[in-house]
Amino acid sequence: MSQALLTSLATVLCGLAIFVWRARPESHINRYFAIYTVTMAGWVFGIAGLHGGQQLEMWGRFTFASASTMPAAFLAFTQCYPTPSRWPPPWLLRVAFAVGIAFGFLSLTTPLIIYDVHLTQDGLTRTPGMLYAAYSVYFLVGWTSALAVFIGKWRSASGMSRAQLQYLSAGVVIPVAGGIATNLVLPLLTGRSTSSWLGPYFSLLLVGIVGHAIIRHRLMDLRIVISRGLAYGILILAAFAILLTAGRLAGWHAKSLPVQPEILLLAVVALAMLTSPVQFVVNRLIDPYLYRGRIEYASALRHATHRLSHLMQPRQLADELRQILAEALVPDPFAMDLPQLVSELSRLHQVAQPMSRMP
Repeated sequence: MSQALLTSLATVLCGLAIFVWRARPESHINRYFAIYTVTMAGWVFGIAGLHGGQQLEMWGRFTFASASTMPAAFLAFTQCYPTPSRWPPPWLLRVAFAVGIAFGFLSLTTPLIIYDVHLTQDGLTRTPGMLYAAYSVYFLVGWTSALAVFIGKWRSASGMSRAQLQYLSAGVVIPVAGGIATNLVLPLLTGRSTSSWLGPYFSLLLVGIVGHAIIRHRLMDLRIVISRGLAYGILILAAFAILLTAGRLAGWHAKSLPVQPEILLLAVVALAMLTSPVQFVVNRLIDPYLYRGRIEYASALRHATHRLSHLMQPRQLADELRQILAEALVPDPFAMDLPQLVSELSRLHQVAQPMSRMP
């Protein structure tokens, strides 16, 4: 069961990486986030292979090799998201990727990272190689450096950039911290890997928060198109999985039925979801969530009218107008010539002053 769940989680992570990369393949943000997510998927897939109980030595080495470039990808992502920073410089990122690739190669081909992976009554155990400590130091240094970049950007950011950093920091930092603690630090201190099965499940938070940010808050400039048919299909499968799990836990069996009970349950759930009362409730839940990203022009116009209805100096008016457009159009790009706009507003202000004094 654990192997199937972990394999499903790795598949979801690969799907998220492909979706992010295909949205804007030329963007460094999307590219590095996709690399980071793929490496995490490979790590989860390796742990799933270990839970299968076969070829433990191969799966153990594959797990460490898959995770070896994760710190470099995480650091590169933090450097460019949401706007590029001066640190770390490009040459340092190249060094980090080179070190990660080297550790991955050594993990696959030599016993210098880990070896003698086997299953005992206490769970999976492995013997650290000569370079295991160096591998751990590389991981911790890369992670703490990326975290320092995140904190520095968050302290100086405001508005949309700060919101983006809050979402992505929670979605990325917590899974990394959980995975490092359960799969690297605890085995290093105790010599056992009994808690390593917990690490991959921290990545569920990454999928949940990033998915919510993509759909609800339009972060990372992704365009998601989910039709009502696909949304209904996902809801039907989710309801079916919940009911099936609850029935199995309750000991439900229906061997006397002429059809498989799973097929019957799926048909009942699908028919119930397609009835008019259920559709009405589901539409009221889906539409405000999935389609919130579309610009509501009437609401945006009322909001702008309210904000611009009091007296302001030309410079203040230009800044307020820029902020209104940013809130309405982000992530769509736009440009404003503020000096020219301030000059025109000042000219209109000078013309309007004598007219306001006329009897």
